[in-house]
Amino acid sequence: MSNAQIRQLREQYSKAVRAALAIREKYDGQPDQMSAEEAAQFDAYMEEADQLDARIAEAEKALQREAWASQAAERLATVAGPLAQPDADGNQASVDAARVVDAYRKYLKGGFRALDHNDWEVVKALQADDDPHGGYLVAPEVWVNQLLKGLDDMVHIRRLATVYQLETAESLGVPTLDRDLEDADWTAEIKETRNDESIQFGKRQLRPHPLSKEVRLSRTLIRKSRIPAEQLVLDRMAYKFGITEEKAFIVGTGDGQPLGVMTPSNDGISTDRDVVTGSKTDVTADGLIDIVHALKPQYWPNAVWLVSREFIKRVRKLKDANDGQYLWQPGLQQNLPNRILEIPYVLSEYVPADFSDGNYVGMLGDFRFYWIVEALDFSVQTLEELYARTNQIGYIGRMEVDGMPVLEEAFIRIKCGDPD
Repeated sequence: MSNAQIRQLREQYSKAVRAALAIREKYDGQPDQMSAEEAAQFDAYMEEADQLDARIAEAEKALQREAWASQAAERLATVAGPLAQPDADGNQASVDAARVVDAYRKYLKGGFRALDHNDWEVVKALQADDDPHGGYLVAPEVWVNQLLKGLDDMVHIRRLATVYQLETAESLGVPTLDRDLEDADWTAEIKETRNDESIQFGKRQLRPHPLSKEVRLSRTLIRKSRIPAEQLVLDRMAYKFGITEEKAFIVGTGDGQPLGVMTPSNDGISTDRDVVTGSKTDVTADGLIDIVHALKPQYWPNAVWLVSREFIKRVRKLKDANDGQYLWQPGLQQNLPNRILEIPYVLSEYVPADFSDGNYVGMLGDFRFYWIVEALDFSVQTLEELYARTNQIGYIGRMEVDGMPVLEEAFIRIKCGDPD
């Protein structure tokens, strides 16, 4: 889809939203007074807007992926600088990165059997601690960096979080902040400073956990496509790992996998950070305002709502009784996000959407305080024979990743329930 077509979709989106808003304005924040016909019409307009918004988002992502794919393929072929490996005498011999990429491309097309004796010189630079006899080959670092860039573009939490990459360490040995420092002290030039003992550090560790995913590609596609084989695999791996990580970062248990923001835990976000919606089965305007003000103002500039489509559907008709403003504001101008109480939101299919008493239905927080660590020893196994009957080649990718909230006061978890 072209940029011109995306602009047309935006115009249709704006038209549908304005039509819905015109109905909403007639009732001055009392949508329960709408007739059944008008309520149905309002919902129909917003459903149309949601579908258009989803199409716009997918089209924009597709354009980004196409640009990323072409740029990544070019970068893979023109990596600056050599990879170093010891020669037979123990001296450092240079191996051109372009040769490494070329050998890796052959491996992805046909496994180790596709490599000739000239390729094995550079393959040694990719083996690291992996056993090549098991069919695995450690991916070149530049390839891994492009994979991670793709994940950053596809996963909401990764875009908002703080990401660390570990090359040799088994875990991130930085303690997590349980309680922040007090304010700074006014002092004289030569006066002795006061030691602040209020800061506390937890004992948690971020330790990358193994994660694997399999993708399959047509042999014909690999052979005839203008896009290099490594780029085809890269794109599919980014998608597969992306959706798996997104779910774990939201609802992961923390046991052998990341600890999600929606999972109550003393190691992440405890139940002390739960704030109710104002109703056992719905969300209320007063409840949302309470949720915002339960978050310290210093986190507001970077705060984001993480919610479901059902959550947004319920918020659209709500109005602040004090100032008469609707809580949901559509981003009708290009590059202006939709907002709730002036705070942007992102939608995820993995956020719970069951509005029943005691259930979690969303999150408000500064996701810079969700930390992700990942190991760079990413390896791929090529299964060139397993899917021969279907004319496909399989690829199993393996990486290690962990994640968790490190400062619970930067988050508010939204829970269905009446105020105390």
